[in-house]
Amino acid sequence: MTLRIFFYVQHLLGVGHVFRAKRIADACIEAGHHVTFVLGGRAIPTLGFGKADVIQLPAIHAGDGEFTNLIQSDGQPLTDEFKAERARALQATFDADTPDVLVLEAYPFARRALRFELLPLLEAAHARAPRPLILSSVRDILQQPSSEAKAAQAIDIFETYFDGALVHGDPAVARLEDSYPPLARSTDRHHYTGVVAPKRISTNATLPGDDRSYDVLVSAGGGAVGARLIRTAISSKPLTSLADARWLVLTGPNLPQKTQSQINAQAAAAGIDVETFRPDLPELLSRARLSIQQAGYNTVADLLQTKCRAVLVPYAERGETEQATRAAFLEQRGRVSVIEEARLSPQTMATAVESAMQRVPSRIAIAMDGAATSARLIEDLFKQHRRTAASG
Repeated sequence: MTLRIFFYVQHLLGVGHVFRAKRIADACIEAGHHVTFVLGGRAIPTLGFGKADVIQLPAIHAGDGEFTNLIQSDGQPLTDEFKAERARALQATFDADTPDVLVLEAYPFARRALRFELLPLLEAAHARAPRPLILSSVRDILQQPSSEAKAAQAIDIFETYFDGALVHGDPAVARLEDSYPPLARSTDRHHYTGVVAPKRISTNATLPGDDRSYDVLVSAGGGAVGARLIRTAISSKPLTSLADARWLVLTGPNLPQKTQSQINAQAAAAGIDVETFRPDLPELLSRARLSIQQAGYNTVADLLQTKCRAVLVPYAERGETEQATRAAFLEQRGRVSVIEEARLSPQTMATAVESAMQRVPSRIAIAMDGAATSARLIEDLFKQHRRTAASG
């Protein structure tokens, strides 16, 4: 059985959502299915999508890090005309694709501002005969709802339009309703996949002088909100026992150009290499002694595939809670050292680095085969969906 899967992904600030979705899409293609990947954020030239069909909508992203302040690629606020054109383009792509399965990343538990195009898409999907299987694809820890009214609306949309949610985590670690309590009433429709991690990579020792090897990696996801972490880490280098080690800073594709230039100069003075992006980050982590990073889903998934020590600085501005929750879980189990953003300084960073280096990273039993399991679950849920439709 070959399924046509229509996978909508809208990244607004970081790029982690796209990376996770790509791993799932790759697994679906490997299982013999066809994937149409619809991207609503800025194009990511460094990321290839293999055999998936990729549709790039007119881009939307967050202005000044505010998820409620969405702007077009030219920096202008969204207009009614722009929204209508995006909605038409999305609908036309969906109609032409005639998918068996519709997967919406994060919605309806995030991306509320995109309802101008997603609610019409869901209505159109329900009007089609046979109706496609409709799934939400969500990470294991959701941002806590900011109000009871918004939570109630999200639950109503989920129960009205969706057949279930693919939850990309291990319920032994975190259940969806732990971070989003209103979902406790729909647990029968939560399908846990395990963490969507990269395929296990080799940890063979690197030969001396191998340019692929670094002792310390500093990264901040897409980079849009990671400048402070990066600059503090660079400043901390001479204060640590790793002052003479080889460091690499990964700034991310979304770092403003002016800030990128400033970091380049600071890093050069400290003897640190700088790159925007490395597709082999999981392999670099497997060879590194220490990672200094945020606590986003994908970078933590990469980290947990290795024995690399880590200092996590969870992004916590504007009421964000997801990364802090993940970082606290790992710190409690002895896997990482954590610094709150509010406490960041070269001195606190150096202290956290020394604490991390003294740890023997504990092994945490977590299901890490989330991409392949997602592909299998989509098949199983589709078969169940068609049986239900036939019997009804």
